[in-house]
Amino acid sequence: MLEVGAVFTILAAISVFVIPKGDESRSFIFLSFMILAGGIIYMFVRTQRAIDKNTKD
Repeated sequence: MLEVGAVFTILAAISVFVIPKGDESRSFIFLSFMILAGGIIYMFVRTQRAIDKNTKD
């Protein structure tokens, strides 16, 4: 879960710089990309945890 938090913090910091400069459509695209990336990372972490649990047993 630490990796997910770190990635979201980095993306949030980037969005602070990107959104005020660009128009709203660009910020919406970036926001949707951020959510998509977060979802992919979350799924990867979940599958990785499941693999770790299986190997421990």
